[in-house]
Amino acid sequence: MNDDAKALMNYIKTLLKDGDAPAQLPAAFVGDGDVRELDETLRELRAAAACLRAGDLSRDIDGDGFVLAALQQFQNDFRDFVAHATAASSREVVLDHANVFDNLTRQIETALEKKLKDSEARHRLLMDNANDIISTVDLAGNFTYISPAVERITGFAVDEVMNHYREINYFTPEMLKVMERIMVIVNQVIVTGEPLQPIRYEQLQRCKDGRRIWTDTILTGIYDEDGQLRELLGVTRDITEKARLRDEIQKLSETDKLTQLYNRVRLDRSLAAAFKRATETGLAFSLIMLDVDYFKRVNDHFGHQAGDAMLVELAQIFRDSIRCRDIVGRWGGEEFLFILPETDAAGAMVVAQKIRQAVDERRFGRPKRITVSLGVATYHGDAAVDIIVSRADEALYEAKRKGRNSVQLR
Repeated sequence: MNDDAKALMNYIKTLLKDGDAPAQLPAAFVGDGDVRELDETLRELRAAAACLRAGDLSRDIDGDGFVLAALQQFQNDFRDFVAHATAASSREVVLDHANVFDNLTRQIETALEKKLKDSEARHRLLMDNANDIISTVDLAGNFTYISPAVERITGFAVDEVMNHYREINYFTPEMLKVMERIMVIVNQVIVTGEPLQPIRYEQLQRCKDGRRIWTDTILTGIYDEDGQLRELLGVTRDITEKARLRDEIQKLSETDKLTQLYNRVRLDRSLAAAFKRATETGLAFSLIMLDVDYFKRVNDHFGHQAGDAMLVELAQIFRDSIRCRDIVGRWGGEEFLFILPETDAAGAMVVAQKIRQAVDERRFGRPKRITVSLGVATYHGDAAVDIIVSRADEALYEAKRKGRNSVQLR
């Protein structure tokens, strides 16, 4: 039986057994119409029982239902009995009202316990058959319940996750750190007494067969009748397909359709990140601005399809010429920008010459040969990233003025 159900059961027991009625329903049931109706009925029973215990037959019992109807019948029969007894004899009539009410109380209590157990069983049945993984976690961070959906989604049995999640590497090391931070937040909430706001996070989840899936989890608090946080309720959903579609949309939004390199939007974002990192760490980064020499002639003489094919082939040369941490994208038209993290001017010049030479030595379709001009600029404590981009652009046009198929540094 969960904490809310226990709180309701204790409330009902107090209502039925104690002399002083509790002030109000437990907070979790104030908005439940069925429970409020039950509360009104039980309070009417208390009032009727108090009158019967005192021998007061003047108060009519209100309400309907099996129990109240039985009390009404009992009241009417007892009134008739008293009337007849008074007429027949002046003897004092004694009736043990307390025993009658106690028997009635036990019957009601038994029926309510059965109803609550049935309700809890229905809730557990729903949780056990839910498509999402439903779990509860104590304030020490240990599972106290996890639904069978965990095996369908991850392949791990309930017992494996409940009792051996660390041994089976159910969570990635990164996720374990997230869980530690969550428990810090939970402990702060306990100290301050503030309500726990829902916590939502995504994680890369390891499956038993070695697959990795993306899941989305929402954590909320479970409170007792005194409003104290007792456990956490987690609902975890497999969002692998959603994450895949999201990644595809993200890729489309930052990829040049023709060359499949990064587009200007992504380059601007990467430039800002590189500049921020450099200003925080003091480590240099370099830019290479590249332009295809006489590209307009290619389009004019061989057509735009030939020009597009050349750009696609150039894009592959660029990818093959840089390190995995470097970034290259289409800046616009036949201009391309390279971002080289933690690379000084000398290193950037080496990369630029490598790219220039690779293009110069390649034999294309139509025309057979093309060249490129490149401008290099390195971060030197510049006030803004646009200043570095401008220097790279100036170096590029200097390379063009000096005959093209060359590299210049600014």
